[in-house]
Amino acid sequence: MKFEIKNGNLVITCPINGGVPSKTGKTLVVATTNGFVEVPGSDIKVNLNAIKPRS
Repeated sequence: MKFEIKNGNLVITCPINGGVPSKTGKTLVVATTNGFVEVPGSDIKVNLNAIKPRS
């Protein structure tokens, strides 16, 4: 996962294929930061969880 500031915008790049079952098993977690992470070169912190329904 990559975080960067470009032209005053926060740009997040992460793969969204695959995923692991959530704790409840209702969804697949395709990306997570596992808590807050700093955006390089700024004082911004991001907490991200990307999920999708199980098929």
